Amino acid sequence: MRKISIFVAGAKDLEAQRLRLTAVANDLNEEYSRNRDAIIVNVCSYENFGEEQPVYNSFIKNGADLVIFVLEGRIGPKTEDEFLLAVEESRLSGTPEIMVFLRSF
Repeated sequence: MRKISIFVAGAKDLEAQRLRLTAVANDLNEEYSRNRDAIIVNVCSYENFGEEQPVYNSFIKNGADLVIFVLEGRIGPKTEDEFLLAVEESRLSGTPEIMVFLRSF
């Protein structure tokens, strides 16, 4: 069984978008569970960690295979810091991969 860990980053007010991405992961888990070589998709975001920024940072740096940034119009300082951390860690170790979802800009 392979586990894929994803962190979804973005402003607090984009909760609906983060929840939709989590729902997609749950659908994938249901589909993959039918296969012999199961893949488990684990999605974490602000909703999982609360106000614990050091915990996010540790997950991005040490646990995430993929970080998805959900953006709309502007990037707040915490999201920018998370992006820079993900880019630096990806450059150094090859993970996490980074994707950006622009709701509007």
